Amino acid sequence: LASGASEPPPPRCWALEGPRRRRMSTTVVTSDEVNYLIYRYLQESGFQHTAFTFGVEANITKANVNGGNVPPGALISFLQKGLQLTELEQDVEANGDDIEYAEPISLLNAEPARSVVKRELPAGAVAGGATPGAKGR
Repeated sequence: LASGASEPPPPRCWALEGPRRRRMSTTVVTSDEVNYLIYRYLQESGFQHTAFTFGVEANITKANVNGGNVPPGALISFLQKGLQLTELEQDVEANGDDIEYAEPISLLNAEPARSVVKRELPAGAVAGGATPGAKGR
């Protein structure tokens, strides 16, 4: 910053959370992008006729998507990452306790049977990871 200039306010994609700031998601998914991912999945899976028909109905040729920037297997990759995020969210909700799943998380069963195994805290530890008398930075 130039001398005398004030610091600009943080962009709206920042949220204050306690003494720390965290970046909020600014992800936007358009129907053209979803349609293109489905179209590519159909092509990559050998469903050429279905991909052609879907491409015509979804106006893929007019979509504002650069297919060269889309890696092979992108739809499956995004779905797998979504499942991993779902598992991570469930783990965070367990407040540090271990979770044992009766079966893997799948697209059709995003919340499988699970059991929470309570962790024993070390002597002097407080839930949340803080230790008594510790000062924040």
